[in-house]
Amino acid sequence: MRREIGDAVGIAVCLSSLANVAQRRGDMEQAVALAEQALVLQRELGSTGEIADSLRVLGSVARARGDYEHAARLFEEALVLERQAGRPRGMGVVLRSLGSVAARQGDYGRAAAMIREALAILRKVSDRAAIATTLEALAYVSSAMELSAPAVRLLGVADALRDEIGAPRTFVGQAEYDQHLGAARALLGEAAFTSAWAAGRALPLDQAIAAALDGRATEASVLYP
Repeated sequence: MRREIGDAVGIAVCLSSLANVAQRRGDMEQAVALAEQALVLQRELGSTGEIADSLRVLGSVARARGDYEHAARLFEEALVLERQAGRPRGMGVVLRSLGSVAARQGDYGRAAAMIREALAILRKVSDRAAIATTLEALAYVSSAMELSAPAVRLLGVADALRDEIGAPRTFVGQAEYDQHLGAARALLGEAAFTSAWAAGRALPLDQAIAAALDGRATEASVLYP
């Protein structure tokens, strides 16, 4: 019996890992098929954290397909499980995902609040790769609101951090990054874009995070003039 349970756990872990890889590469059909198989085993095993992982993959696929209500439901269930499992990094990642869904639904205030909450959590656990992705998510909210200079500065901060730690974007992440960067460049013009980009690249990470966490504070003028 123990061996059978161990085998099931191993299979579920492999399926979940493969689902995550497929989603990151943009193979959404494969990601869904693998995540759903993993989810069945994980629910049978009662693996709270692992269930959250599979729900997060499925939520990301639903978001990519434009099914925002379904994505939000999946992410919300994942967030409850992450909290139950006591996994702060998972909480931060799911909060960021919920914020990105809110942004796509046009609720920019809620989106920014959730992404900032995610950023605060991820700063505490010192997950620099996740911080880079979260700064990008906050930049996309600014971009959607046509706050192009703040968006470009944040993207510059995130880009410098990725270079420092050697953390490239996923296939899907790179496409979204290019889209927002191109839109900001078109709105700002080349000279203003280059200036904002250079300012973001040069900004110390701690200062950028502090400003991003409180967009209304005086020090936040670095990012939100």
